[in-house]
Amino acid sequence: MKFARGVWPGCLLAVCLLLPAAPAGAQDKDKDDVAKVRKLLLGKWKAEKGKDVFTLDFGEKTVKWSGKTEKVSSSGSGSYEIVDAKTLEIPKFDKAFLEEVKIVSLSADKLVLSGGGTWKFDKTEFKRDK
Repeated sequence: MKFARGVWPGCLLAVCLLLPAAPAGAQDKDKDDVAKVRKLLLGKWKAEKGKDVFTLDFGEKTVKWSGKTEKVSSSGSGSYEIVDAKTLEIPKFDKAFLEEVKIVSLSADKLVLSGGGTWKFDKTEFKRDK
């Protein structure tokens, strides 16, 4: 295939200039999704199963939690990170590192989480605590 003089380099230059724009658009969408998750996530959430009660209280950068069963109660806090629209990294109880938890669903009044080696959420349903 023959190209007119200067056309091929011009096409190559156009492709090189356009390629970085595609991921940037995707990154902007990811940032928008994370911002929406952060806005919905802020505040206090409560999960109850029988007499067991567990709360998560998300601030801008920290999360406080408390849990109470018939036998034991605990509480703590730490920094968290929203990785993407479906993934949170939250403190592994009072440890210095984070563990990944999946956001199954999130709305203004309901949060469903799964995963976490120590958290052991199994589609655990939290309701907004007002």
